Amino acid sequence: KLGFGFHGVVVGNALNAASLRGWSGKLGWEANALYGKLEVSPKGGSSRKTDAFGLELKGLYTLVSRSNSQLYAGAKFAYIDAKEDLSGDLKAKVYQPGILVGSEFCIPQLPEVRFDFEVGYNYAWTNNINKVDLKAHGVNVGLGIHYNF
Repeated sequence: KLGFGFHGVVVGNALNAASLRGWSGKLGWEANALYGKLEVSPKGGSSRKTDAFGLELKGLYTLVSRSNSQLYAGAKFAYIDAKEDLSGDLKAKVYQPGILVGSEFCIPQLPEVRFDFEVGYNYAWTNNINKVDLKAHGVNVGLGIHYNF
């Protein structure tokens, strides 16, 4: 199965994504083109949101499979490029590995449209640690919808 759709984080750092997801047996993958806002603060300054663009890759493994749903676990890695809107001095390349568990399901009358719900933990580090306090790690919750071809 191959699906194209949307994946967004609803709790945690709100990075939304155009998403491509595929399954072959118990193994799956997902590639996301990310966009959103990250909360950063210059050392000693007030926090603010910055534009963030990135790419996220996930490896997924099915734990339980049913006719209209599946439970899965996985690992992910994201690369995010963040820069402040107004001044160019607040640039950061963010590396973000993580783990997740999720569920994917469909309505039986519409099996080509699949919904997913994920809970995970991300750790983040940046190349600009001397200038920026980054708040991009922690627990997150994501929702997605994909149309399978």
